[in-house]
Amino acid sequence: MVIVNGDADTLGELLPVLPPGPCDVHFAQSRDRAFSLIRRLLPDLVVVCLPAWDAAEAHLMTMLALAPETSGIKLVPWVTCAEGVSGEPPVPAPYEEEGLPFPARITGRAN
Repeated sequence: MVIVNGDADTLGELLPVLPPGPCDVHFAQSRDRAFSLIRRLLPDLVVVCLPAWDAAEAHLMTMLALAPETSGIKLVPWVTCAEGVSGEPPVPAPYEEEGLPFPARITGRAN
């Protein structure tokens, strides 16, 4: 098993939901290096720890799902809430979300 952006505390939280028995656990502290570690080890399970409302780890999960050599690995997102974070996720304005300098509008249906 590889735990990305987690630590021994994360492993402690995961123990109740893991199958009984011994397993090798590797920690990848850097998202940038996690993909190469996972490709090299080809573990049975990858747990990606990501803070609530942070989509940065989605890139790693997409790469793992699309790469032929890692697409068969079970992938579990483990959502954590960072200290001091509460309430609702921020909602970007439509133009910020699309990267446009003006609000995007749907004007009609294309055939």
